[in-house]
Amino acid sequence: MTDNNSYREKGRAVFLAAMMVLSVVAGSAALVGTAAANHDGNSNAVDKASLQDETVYQGETLNVSGFESGEAVQLYSGVEGASERIDVLRASENGHVTIDTTDASGFHYLQTGSGDSANVYGEFYVETPEVTFEFQSSSIETDEQATLQWTGTNLPDDLANGAEFRISSSSFSGSELADLTGGEETDDGNAAIVSGNPADTWSLDLSTVGNYTFDIESVETTASDSASIEVTEQTPDTIEFGQDQYEGQVGNEVSFSFTAQGIDNPVYIKVGDVEDVNYEQHLEVTNLDEVGDEEITVTLNTYNGDYEITSDNGAGLNVIDNANTQDVPGALGPTGYELSIATEYGDGDYSTQTEQDVGYLTLNERTSFSEASMSTWTAPSDSVNNAEDLQDATLTETSTIANGDEMLVQVNAESVYGFVEQGDQIGHAGEGVPGMQLKLSQDVSGPNRPDATNVWATFGEGDDQDFNHKGTLSATVLSADQQNGTFIIHLASDEGEALPSSADLSTTIEMGANNNFVDNWDDDLESISGEFSIEQRTLSWGDSADEVAASADATVSGTTNVAPGTTIDTRARAPGTFVERDTPTVMAGDDANTFTASFDLSGETTGTEFELRAEDNNDAENTATLDATLVESTDGGSDAETMVSFGSTSYDVTKNDTAEVMIDVTAGADGLNTSVPLMVNGNSVASQDVSLDAEGTTTLTFEVNTSSDSYPVGEHELSTSVDNASASAAFVIAESDDGSGSDDSGSDDSGSDDSGSDDSGSDDSGSDDSGSDDSGSDDSGSDDSSGDSSGDSGSSGQPGFGIAVAILSLLGAAMLALRKRE
Repeated sequence: MTDNNSYREKGRAVFLAAMMVLSVVAGSAALVGTAAANHDGNSNAVDKASLQDETVYQGETLNVSGFESGEAVQLYSGVEGASERIDVLRASENGHVTIDTTDASGFHYLQTGSGDSANVYGEFYVETPEVTFEFQSSSIETDEQATLQWTGTNLPDDLANGAEFRISSSSFSGSELADLTGGEETDDGNAAIVSGNPADTWSLDLSTVGNYTFDIESVETTASDSASIEVTEQTPDTIEFGQDQYEGQVGNEVSFSFTAQGIDNPVYIKVGDVEDVNYEQHLEVTNLDEVGDEEITVTLNTYNGDYEITSDNGAGLNVIDNANTQDVPGALGPTGYELSIATEYGDGDYSTQTEQDVGYLTLNERTSFSEASMSTWTAPSDSVNNAEDLQDATLTETSTIANGDEMLVQVNAESVYGFVEQGDQIGHAGEGVPGMQLKLSQDVSGPNRPDATNVWATFGEGDDQDFNHKGTLSATVLSADQQNGTFIIHLASDEGEALPSSADLSTTIEMGANNNFVDNWDDDLESISGEFSIEQRTLSWGDSADEVAASADATVSGTTNVAPGTTIDTRARAPGTFVERDTPTVMAGDDANTFTASFDLSGETTGTEFELRAEDNNDAENTATLDATLVESTDGGSDAETMVSFGSTSYDVTKNDTAEVMIDVTAGADGLNTSVPLMVNGNSVASQDVSLDAEGTTTLTFEVNTSSDSYPVGEHELSTSVDNASASAAFVIAESDDGSGSDDSGSDDSGSDDSGSDDSGSDDSGSDDSGSDDSGSDDSGSDDSSGDSSGDSGSSGQPGFGIAVAILSLLGAAMLALRKRE
């Protein structure tokens, strides 16, 4: 017989046991609403009916209205169905509950009542607020201002705009921080309060050397960050040239450099001395406030006396008016020029004052253009149109250019880079490169006719010319490299008669009047010359191309005079039998340029006649055809045969164990697609399918279990065969240690070691947990007997009561409750 009290006791026991289990499994939970905040906390008011999907930022105080006075309101962490009650709040007289979110995060909701009468309000989400602060420069000098910036936040505008922050640092007191930031000292004297908006900055005057860290905490939320800065000694103001001596060559550009660290005002540079070398130029360098320790480079063009400045941070250059007292016009002469740099300049006497550093610039004699040399280069048709194309085009030095391919001339010269620049045109009468012209000449003299020369030039036809002016040329400087002493000219017909498609030509480049170094086109003329030929485009198959191997990578070669880099369309075609195509690229050769096509002719019948065709991709009329015949491939790989072998000559195994047998298979020339058998004593016991390309290889693994009566103790033969290949190996089966051939019988691991006598009910009331349920009959031969498993208890490392122990406690309490009777 039972009564209500006994049932209540049973229920209470089960409930307490369940609470113990939940406390172990779930762990502890922070009680939102009870933690003390380290900030004032922004108040966020909302009615309970509007709480759904509300976002609160951690640290805010959430005031929820709409409850009955004194009503119990349960606060849950999580979402309905997967939550935990963490607090019970009591509504105030006006029906409000207040929630401090300092230690909260994620989803929450409120609930009144329970069971069928429960009312849920929410869910609302507690967002973790974030702010980031950084110094605009992580290192400053003592004479510089430190700028702290609010660089980012996830706070909404109503919290971010005008937000207050508590700034503290172990290096400063609250009053010092208030002075640094312009904020107000806190009551505890350890920090300062500042306010601002995202992206705002604060200037801090940190004039003492050291490393400083500032902690910034939101007053309204739990958002916080820190920012660090290093303050170093001020670098002394320095103005100096990069080196004492500079050297260059007349006709080129020459550079000198300097630094002006810590200087905001302009500096002044003097080049030369009018009393010593009849040349003196004054330069003003401005915009130095952002330059820092950058090296500034000034470049002097010795051909025309122009100056340029190179600066990554915007330094400017002015050639001061009326300061150039040069007595000679045009190019600078070969001599030494003093350099000086100063911080002041006297307008009245054109002099630099307050000199900071000095240097020396030496200009060496110019090398005559007549001492230069040239070479002819080519590239595939239409591959070079501007300077950028030179980076990708295939350029080849040659004395023969196929008609239609690019014509280029490379000039190796030393003293021209002050007036030869990339993009210039070589012309006549001062156009483009001053005083330089180019012409291509063809000697057309012959028997019974007067000597004559046809000329294509960068200048037009004139009355006093002693040659036949056939047309004008375009000659563009694609690159000018002073460091390597070369410039490259691209040539093309411009107007008039086109260049001949086949001719021997002479190239002449002249420099005369209109150049600062040459007075006229006669006595002072400087020139260089070279020769090359233009040929009709040709294409032909090689002498051995009439017989082609019937193989997967049959190659056929030909010769051509077109520029390396040109592509050739090739085709091998036997009507009704096969068509193979390839597009090889022309390669430079010693005697002729070559192309090599590759075709897959494997499986085709030897003796088949077919046509080889090649076509120039830059000239469809330039083609070559040849009748060819397929012949047997001489590739040594075609003789490859199928091979098979065992991984070992003998496999030794103990009776009832499993042996791993490996077979290596290599395909022949025709590949392999078959089944590979494993035989024991001539009987097939297993097989595996293989599919291999020609001369491919693989290793197959077979498992042979010897527990069957088919494998008695003793020596057996393993064998296999694939195509015409075969292999064999010994297979030796030895007796087991007990002579029975069995190592896993029940006699060695019988239930006697795990019988009920060791786990009998005598220790646990006997009636419900007798040995009959855990006898050896159910656990014989087991490797995980009760004796082994008992040594692993508690191995999960869970502190206190493990989950298993807690569950057993719950079950035990339930059993006691059920068994308890009046």
